[in-house]
Amino acid sequence: MNNQALISRLCLDACGFLYRLWKCSFETHQQVGFHRVHLQTIIAISKLVSELSPGFEASLSLLHSLAQTDMQRISESTSTKSLTTTVTTTSSSSSGKLFWTDSNIRLFLDDIDDLIHRILTVLTATAEMRRHCDDPERIVDLQYALAKSYSSNPALRRTWLEELVKLHMNSRSFTELAMTKLHIAALMAEYLKRKGILDCEFPQGCNAFKTISSNIYIEENGLKTDSTVLEISYTQENLLTDLNEAALALESAGLYECIQPVYNLILPVYESKCQYMNLAQIYHHIGRTYEAINRIESYGHRLFAAYYRVTFHGQLFESMAGKSFIYRSNPCQKLNEKCDELLQLYRHKYGEQSVELLTDNFINRSILDPMKAYVQITYVEPYKEIKDSDKKPLRSYEKHHDVRQFMFEAPFLDNQVDEYIQSLSTEECLLTPGPKQSDDLTIQWKRRTILTTEATFPHIRRRLEIIQVTEIDFTPIDSAIDAIQCKNQELMSHVITLRNNLTICHYSANPTLNEDKRVSINMLNLHSPIVITNTSSNIPNVITSTTTTTTTTTATNTINSSINGNNSKISTYKIPLLMDMQLQGALLPTVNAGPMAYAQAFLKVENQSFYPISKVNRLKELFFDFLSTCLVLLTYYYNLMSSVHEAKYRAMRDALDRYRVDLSNLLKEEIIVNEKELRIGPKSSSSSSSTTSSSFTMNHIH
Repeated sequence: MNNQALISRLCLDACGFLYRLWKCSFETHQQVGFHRVHLQTIIAISKLVSELSPGFEASLSLLHSLAQTDMQRISESTSTKSLTTTVTTTSSSSSGKLFWTDSNIRLFLDDIDDLIHRILTVLTATAEMRRHCDDPERIVDLQYALAKSYSSNPALRRTWLEELVKLHMNSRSFTELAMTKLHIAALMAEYLKRKGILDCEFPQGCNAFKTISSNIYIEENGLKTDSTVLEISYTQENLLTDLNEAALALESAGLYECIQPVYNLILPVYESKCQYMNLAQIYHHIGRTYEAINRIESYGHRLFAAYYRVTFHGQLFESMAGKSFIYRSNPCQKLNEKCDELLQLYRHKYGEQSVELLTDNFINRSILDPMKAYVQITYVEPYKEIKDSDKKPLRSYEKHHDVRQFMFEAPFLDNQVDEYIQSLSTEECLLTPGPKQSDDLTIQWKRRTILTTEATFPHIRRRLEIIQVTEIDFTPIDSAIDAIQCKNQELMSHVITLRNNLTICHYSANPTLNEDKRVSINMLNLHSPIVITNTSSNIPNVITSTTTTTTTTTATNTINSSINGNNSKISTYKIPLLMDMQLQGALLPTVNAGPMAYAQAFLKVENQSFYPISKVNRLKELFFDFLSTCLVLLTYYYNLMSSVHEAKYRAMRDALDRYRVDLSNLLKEEIIVNEKELRIGPKSSSSSSSTTSSSFTMNHIH
């Protein structure tokens, strides 16, 4: 009993001493002084974190109470003038003004709250790590939280970031490894800059990393420095090493486009020092990455991460109950594999019969058993809104880099009840058992759910919490417009890839007419390593048409006459697999009726009056763009194909012509092929209106 009383007395004295230290530091050096003792306290806690007893949290509560009580007493004394000014002014104050003003009291209490919160974060994360040692994502989250609590101390933050590096190395998570290395480099660049020991050639703080990831500046800009405390054995050479290692990790992760921006931070250093061998190695590495980009983009089937929304339901999940996350997974990991992985993890932790899987996009939480744990998993896709319909489609890298919004879609049928019952709300339609899709597209609605995460991917972590959910309901005709627009974007991305990666030599019957008066040095056997292609033509490089008039020939004759008229040759390039699959899916659908089902539903002359004329016209334009894009891709396809593709090519070519004829019948006007410009549109359109209606397609071809 005496020992316990002695310990309690000792804890009370220690709390009083520590609070007095905080207060005197603030009184003597204002907020700068408190930052110093703040860092010293965190350093001491980090050294003792494994030895702290459960009663330590009670001591933190006591410290908080001491601060609140003392500041309340000072505030009351100041307001009633019961204390002399000598008590409430600093020893260095010669003006006699009160130091503990209301603003200083609030500032001091806010600093104490922040410090206690960071200490509690350290304690909580350390205890949670011991409990969840078998959950890799939870461990990463906790270590990230711990590193975040040390954001004011670059030495401690770097220590925990290095621990994250070890975790990512063990799991071979190269993307997260690269991001962590970049965060370390940005943190240290900011530290060296604020210390005034960073040469001008080096990246000037974390602001220089914005072009690589928007997360870096946001998370590494909260550094607090104090010249007497922060002495880190980190040099400019260490910064170069971290950046070089980050570039190597990015290459292993397949994020080749990030490598050039990383090296842009290093190149000025080596250039200023004339270190030509290092420059040669860097440029050689950059060259390899661009070759890799060209190679995988040429294949047309570049794999990036797969993303899943995971929501945890049930009291067993404790602090995670009710929370939703976006998981970033291996690109080859399928939905069923992700489900098995999470089920195995949580059933091992909570019991085989205690965890159930939910795969429906929407669930009624009121029917769930509160004593069980439910894991709800949904496949989602990166979402970046294209506000300008004529904007170039995003490349696959652009879709997956610096992305914080994801989406999934759910079809539903409106008014799933008879005429005598009040219609259901959208939520009720989605939750009501029964069919959610219909062959009749005029009654088919869909809901797009957009999920916004707390930060952008790629990130230090493999999962990020969802902080906002936006739901958009599409009417049947809006669903049709969205579906065709997405299909056009999908196909147009292949046109751009082929346009940028194919180098095609054009045959000219009279080459002297096409030669300018420039003098070439090729006769000296000096040849540029870069092949310059003509990009000023109004048509794709695969076509050199001698016909200048618009005809009504079929797509078959158009493609054949165009190809036979240019003698273009492509011998080393293969048909991209993804383009082959998506073009076949557009022209030879097997799962559903394909794009023409939307035309049948909404573009019949007798049906158009049921819908806004602006939306009908928009859908028409999108269909003309769709047919034109397919025509361009078929032209590329012909040049790339081998004998094994001939039957498929003919089938797709015939299907395109059937689409054109069917659309003509629906609109009751002739749809023709512009052989020169590779456009498909109504004959009645003038040249200018044709250009306008097909601007989407042609703007992206050129």
